[in-house]
Formats: sequence, C-alpha cells, structure tokens
Amino acid sequence: MIRSLKKPLLRALSKMVVEGQQRIIPKGRTFSVQYSLPKLPVPALDQTLKKYLDSCRPLLTDDEYNTTLQVVNRFRLKEGPDLHKLLEERAQKEVNWICCKVHFWSPGL
Repeated sequence: MIRSLKKPLLRALSKMVVEGQQRIIPKGRTFSVQYSLPKLPVPALDQTLKKYLDSCRPLLTDDEYNTTLQVVNRFRLKEGPDLHKLLEERAQKEVNWICCKVHFWSPGL
C-alpha cells in the first residue's frame, strides 16, 4: 500500500507521525488527503429510504406522498436490494464510494 501512495501524502503522513498530530490539515487540491480519511459506511437500505421519505414529506401533498411511498416500497422489494448490494461491493473496492469520477451506473462500466 505504501508504494501506491503519492510522495506528498507520504511526507504528510510521516510528518503527522513524527509530530504526533491527530489529523492532516489539507493543503492544495481537494482530494489530496483522500487516503488518510476513514471510510464512510454504506447506510442500510431501509435507513436511506426512510430518510428519503422524511425529506420528501414536507414538500408533498398527501396524494403525492402516498404515491411516493408506493414507489419507494416497490423499490425496496424489487431493485433496491440488488442495487444496494452493488453499492456495498463498490464501497469495499473504492476509497470513497460516495465520490465517483465516473458514474458506475453508466452503460458499459
């Protein structure tokens, strides 16, 4: 793993260890310390769907919310589990499963 790290990051990590720092203060590009951050967990499918419904509720009429609820329940039973499994697999392979340079759902990937 050390060989795959870029030299600026390796220097920053070394400095952090020597100085006893708890975290690296980013300098430069946005993702320059990506490898030093802890991985974010993939939330459970039901948790994600509940948060989605909770965020939609204040914006929708009762009829719109009921329709949305039906769509979410259908998704939970059909496509949801398979797509969630793919997301969990992606989280195992990627440093940051949320940030993607190429959309993994694009055809041909």
